[in-house]
Amino acid sequence: MSAPKLVPRPALPARLNLHLSAARRLVVFWLAFIAALGATPAQDSDDLRYLLVRRAGTPEKNYYEFARHLVAIWDADLEFRGVLDVRTEDPASIRYGVYRIYRSRVLRETDSEKQPASAAEGTFVLIYRRDPDLKFCAKSYRFENEPSGARKISYTDFVDGREYTFRMTKNWPRPFSIYVVEVFPADLLHDVWQKFHQK
Repeated sequence: MSAPKLVPRPALPARLNLHLSAARRLVVFWLAFIAALGATPAQDSDDLRYLLVRRAGTPEKNYYEFARHLVAIWDADLEFRGVLDVRTEDPASIRYGVYRIYRSRVLRETDSEKQPASAAEGTFVLIYRRDPDLKFCAKSYRFENEPSGARKISYTDFVDGREYTFRMTKNWPRPFSIYVVEVFPADLLHDVWQKFHQK
């Protein structure tokens, strides 16, 4: 019995080979890009939160609260004066001098180790869990490690559009939690005052 004949695989045209090779490189690139982002989708696409804006610090700048619930305002004036002291839950806090309140939707969550810089302009809430006051909302941000072990954090503020920079020593090594969010344009400050003032 004679041995079976091997039928050679037909060679693909050179142009098709080039197209397949380019397609493979494109797939590999996008897989690597998605992995580098390190962003995990929010478990609940209806994860809605309040974004509170206040002024604090020396020199003064915007700080933020990012809360699921607003439960009270303190010492509500009979007239609306454009600034409120607001009590929140999840997290529980009292934020004084709040001058804007927005509704926002969480799109995804990551951290400063997985994504040390924003790839493009957007809206990002930066939270350092060990310090409840270190919460910022940024249009863009960048974390850089320094030879001393400290970190340099630069960001463009969501409300005033100015760029700010601060440093954290190596004694504060934990990553920032970063939420990619959609912020609805309506300022709810007056509505919140009205709601609690009428109670």
